[in-house]
Amino acid sequence: MAQNHFVKFPFRYLAVWGCGWPAVGISVCLLVSVLYHFDRVTSTHCKVPNVLPSISAAVGDVSPQKHIFRACIGLHCPAVYFGAFWYFKYFNNFSLSTFYCRLNYVTMILRWTEITALLGLSVISSTENHSAHEKSFILFVVTSYIHMIALLIMLRWSRRRPLTDQEKRSIVVKFTIFVLSLTAMLASAYFFFRHNAYCEPYIYSFYCGLEYVVVALNIAYHGSILMDMGRPMYIYVGPNSGSSGSDRMD
Repeated sequence: MAQNHFVKFPFRYLAVWGCGWPAVGISVCLLVSVLYHFDRVTSTHCKVPNVLPSISAAVGDVSPQKHIFRACIGLHCPAVYFGAFWYFKYFNNFSLSTFYCRLNYVTMILRWTEITALLGLSVISSTENHSAHEKSFILFVVTSYIHMIALLIMLRWSRRRPLTDQEKRSIVVKFTIFVLSLTAMLASAYFFFRHNAYCEPYIYSFYCGLEYVVVALNIAYHGSILMDMGRPMYIYVGPNSGSSGSDRMD
């Protein structure tokens, strides 16, 4: 008699794929830009000294960096879209209220919009189309932080029983990263506007450095999905008539 057959797939592979490619892309592009295009990527409109390129300059202005980064972002997108859908299906198991279900949809859509905006600002550099790049960046930042808050609410709301130690750690880690990331983002905005207003030496470098901090914290936040979904996934692959048994979902 045919029985359902599942293939075990460790979720950590998907999480590492989704978080690893952006980290690799930015690291490689920053290294190549500093080593081979330093003067070009660190120049500013008012010609003050600067020691770091902005992310846009490092990954979007020169070749081969822009092609490397676009490829890395493209490779990571499917895993991230799936991760957002996994959260949606996980939270959908509880269905505590109408508002809860709607917030679950909104949380998934926010994450998908965030990644689509990231894809857009990666494909369209600021030198190619500044307006489109700027709009994509603003959409990415806004949806990113709203999604962080929404996910924290969903994680806490879906636990009607007392939280386990692992669940408590997950929420604390995510909230800590969110606060640090928002602080770094606001600080980077301060240095950006100060640079444009006064053109002081190295102020733009502080802005650029904080940009990388924000990106690293964003990757860490979404990498913490492993704290929520560390157990393997079981993927249905069809009936297995020759087997005396089959794996089951945990």
